[in-house]
Amino acid sequence: MDYRKQSRSIFIALLPVLFMSIYYYGLRALLLCGFGAAVSVATDLLCRLLQRKSTREPYDLSAVNTGMMLAMMLPASAPYWLVGAGAFLAIAIVRHPFGGTSATLFHPANTAFAFLLICWTELVTRYPLPRQQLPLSSDTGVTLYSSPAAKLMTGGAERLDWLDILMGNFVGPMGCTCVLILVCCGVFFALRGTILWQIPAASLSVVALFAWLLPRVNSSSFSSVTLELISGTMLFSIFFIASVDSGEIHTGLGKWICGFILGGLIVLLRSLSRTEMVTPFAIIIMNTIDHRCDAYGQNIIALLRRIFSLLGRACRWTGRAVVHFFSTLWERFSDLLQKLVDSPRK
Repeated sequence: MDYRKQSRSIFIALLPVLFMSIYYYGLRALLLCGFGAAVSVATDLLCRLLQRKSTREPYDLSAVNTGMMLAMMLPASAPYWLVGAGAFLAIAIVRHPFGGTSATLFHPANTAFAFLLICWTELVTRYPLPRQQLPLSSDTGVTLYSSPAAKLMTGGAERLDWLDILMGNFVGPMGCTCVLILVCCGVFFALRGTILWQIPAASLSVVALFAWLLPRVNSSSFSSVTLELISGTMLFSIFFIASVDSGEIHTGLGKWICGFILGGLIVLLRSLSRTEMVTPFAIIIMNTIDHRCDAYGQNIIALLRRIFSLLGRACRWTGRAVVHFFSTLWERFSDLLQKLVDSPRK
């Protein structure tokens, strides 16, 4: 797998997401992403020096992408130190101890975001209104609001216009609300071979199905599906993180199984937990088992073959028994008719 090509594709896709963030929140969004990328690159360079690795290798933009993705999952009002702490953690603690880009067990940006979500929940889950030019200082001083994900957790529903949903004109993480841009990025990734398209197809289908059948809000099933799909960081995380081809899954069935398990975990955690954003934790769980999805597929095929073999045997046995029963019944019926014909008339 060409990880440099993959990193370039992710960086290109992040640019329109960054543009929409700047459109809604001003230059502060650019500074947050730039600061996260700078801390990630500096930490990556420091870790390479400490491990005596060559610094002349062609750069693959993965550290830049890590810092930008982390910033985009945070509110535009997040302090700079929060972005910096997350970027440092992503590179120094999550990435390099496991061997670098291609050998990382957990996704650096996703894992760092989950850590920030646990430690500084209030800073991570409160958001400014879009189309509000935020000050460049660390303390914005603006009023912050809850996202649709928080309202879903308590059974509430937020009325949103379709155009606002598509363009991302609602409260949420600064890079995770523009549905139209995120879907276009997913299509771009699929065409470039950057992601395993079966994973978003399966996981989003599972989330949509359960939202339709078991809505968490006192509203229409259609509104439930819409809100479940756009809330939190789910779309961004699935397209940019969970579906990226890491070389762990090789079969088509394994990719579908990975997507179905991820979607099921998201639904389960949303139903049981008291945290409004559960997708990062579902992805962390999947990072530990995704390499087994091919084996799960093989086991399922073997089980289905065994079941169909047993059913075939049962059908053949049943068929012979049924044929024998009706043959015996016909013989006795024929004997009875023959007796009636041969009996003397009175």
